[in-house]
Amino acid sequence: MVGECGARKIELYQMILVHNDSFSGVSLPSTRYGVFYHLKKTPSAKLVAMRSSDGPGKASDVLFDKNTTTCGTEEKEHSWWCFDLGEKNLLFITHCALKNRHSDPLLRKWQLQGSTDGRKWTVLKTGEKQLKTDRSFITATWPVESKVTAFRYFRINQISTNSFGKYGIHLSGVELYGVLLDARQGMNVS
Repeated sequence: MVGECGARKIELYQMILVHNDSFSGVSLPSTRYGVFYHLKKTPSAKLVAMRSSDGPGKASDVLFDKNTTTCGTEEKEHSWWCFDLGEKNLLFITHCALKNRHSDPLLRKWQLQGSTDGRKWTVLKTGEKQLKTDRSFITATWPVESKVTAFRYFRINQISTNSFGKYGIHLSGVELYGVLLDARQGMNVS
């Protein structure tokens, strides 16, 4: 007999599988309508964006998917962006979307990492080469095939130079997709 905790894990795993099937591995059209979008609309949410160093733009701007804004780190090795969903939120991630202006450097090799405490990190995805297009903005979405684990913190960690041959992460938008839970109650909130 499966206990209540085991039953919840199975139920969440099934929800993740259903959610993944709805994407069919195809890039999503924008960085809207994901977990960050939902949390920004929730007054009590404490969504925070941080970065390894201050480059162009405000760190929080990357959460608002503004077509005129680029946010970045300085051109330093080991650059990263980190997102804290707030103490009451945990995410079973299924996809990650990054948006860049066409004129900005693109990430070439990077890792998406998750953490429950902001100190110990688990690699969820290693990405290589963002898509290039002739449009003003480039949005690419990657599936994240993680274990059945929910995280509060997510970090994009640069592990090689960008498309300009330098270090530094420049983004115009970020979005995460998956099953968002209220960590205090273990309940699905989106």
